[in-house]
Amino acid sequence: MSASPLVIQLMRDLNTKQSQILEIGDSSNGKDADLLIANGREVTRIAAVSDLDKTSEGMFDAVYSIGALQHTLIKDTFGSIYRALKKKGLARLFLYTKTKTGGKWYHYWNGKQIKQYA
Repeated sequence: MSASPLVIQLMRDLNTKQSQILEIGDSSNGKDADLLIANGREVTRIAAVSDLDKTSEGMFDAVYSIGALQHTLIKDTFGSIYRALKKKGLARLFLYTKTKTGGKWYHYWNGKQIKQYA
């Protein structure tokens, strides 16, 4: 199993190799985190958004998740993700849900965009 396209795009989008990345869920059995670490990123992995605590506020350059958020309350989930991101942080989230635009399943958000849903 190779790394997901979402993680490869995330590495392209980050400006620096020394990035703090939060992975929520583990849909790749560690392959995505391994690739990020091999490319100089520091990765914190949690099973669920509920595992975030106050000490993680403003800590991450990016939050990444594939298929681990669709069973959560999006308002609460995005609020937690927004608080965990640094000011110019990125969120790369794949949700199993339909959107107003229809066919787009990959979502690339920045902190400001996440905040509007929080």
